Formats: sequence, structure tokens, C-alpha cells
Amino acid sequence: FKPTIVCLEYIPEYHQEINTAYQAYIKQPEILNTNYGELSMVGFDVAHMNGLKQVFGIDNHMGYNYSLGDFIENSPELENSIDRETYLELTNEPFKHYPEIADLNDRFDELSLIEKLRLINDPVMLDYSLNTNADKLLYVGIDSGFQGAEQAAQFYLRNMKIYSNLNRIKMNKEDRVLILMGSAHTAMLREFIQRSPKFEMVNTLDYLKP
Repeated sequence: FKPTIVCLEYIPEYHQEINTAYQAYIKQPEILNTNYGELSMVGFDVAHMNGLKQVFGIDNHMGYNYSLGDFIENSPELENSIDRETYLELTNEPFKHYPEIADLNDRFDELSLIEKLRLINDPVMLDYSLNTNADKLLYVGIDSGFQGAEQAAQFYLRNMKIYSNLNRIKMNKEDRVLILMGSAHTAMLREFIQRSPKFEMVNTLDYLKP
């Protein structure tokens, strides 16, 4: 893909700290920096391979309760008054209609690294991540309330802010942007980017060859 911009999952306020670590890595790339997880173990390496002078953080931190539905299910005094059946199906049988994905997910630890990356970036898995983190809460509420929707909205808001941080980065039409984020953020960002006249989305799986 040969990115000219690499975006990682850290808040912009940590830009100096992360890039100080990145500069140290550039000086000694034979020493793997594991201090920042995939940010430094993958992000630094990809940025260095492409001759980039810095990486960019686009994350935004917000709290939300994606376990609200489970809390209601485990509280005898509470009742989900919206659509308990669909919520439980999405929770207990998320790949009910996708047996091949279910099989791969069950054997995740046995897969090679490239197979794991392909599975995580499969459109069905991205939908699963979005459902797990937010959308299944739209089937959850108490009495006439919208408790689930209100929590899901916080997740959507967080990702809107992440997308706004992406757009703060100065770029031109020749730039190629690689974003390394968790799967739920990736799923949401793809929705925004695909609709935007600013960007041209490419298929991640085209670059993750078996």
C-alpha cells in the first residue's frame, strides 16, 4: 500500500511521547519496541519501512457502557422492554448465518497471523464488532426509555470525534493513509470514509494476501 501517513490508536495529546519513541526506534529498528502494543510493534515498523518521519494519533477517549444489555439480563428486577429476543441472538449467536466465519473464529488461535488479520478485516467480522460494541444496544431499554440507544450514541460520538481527528491531519490528493485501529473503530471509520467525497476507500483484504 505504501502509506504516506500512518494513523494509530492514541490520543493526539500523546503525539510527542509516541513520536519520541518512534524516533528512538528509527535509530535502532532492530530492537522491537513492545511498550505501546500494536502501535509500536506494527505501526512503527510500517511507518519506518515507508520512510515516514512521524506517526499520528487520532483516538478520542469516552466512556460508555456496552454491557448494559447483559446487566439488565442479569438483574431479576429489570426487564428489557424493547426486543430481548434479537439482543440475545446477537449476543449468543452472532455468526448464526455465517458458519464459515463462525468456524474461523472458533479456531482463531490456530490461524496464522495473516489469516487472523484477514478474518478481523472481513466485512462480516467488522459488522460483528459494530454490533457487539453498539448496535445491539438499540434492542435494549427499560420501560419506555432509550437506555441502550443512549449508550450506543456515546460509542458513535467517540468514533465521530476520531474521524474528526483524522480530518485535522493536513493531507493532499497524493497521500495514502493507513489507519491501524481496533476492529470496532475500523468498522465505524469505514462507514464515514466510504461516504466521504474526500477519500477513496481501498479494500484491506487486497493487501492482506493469503
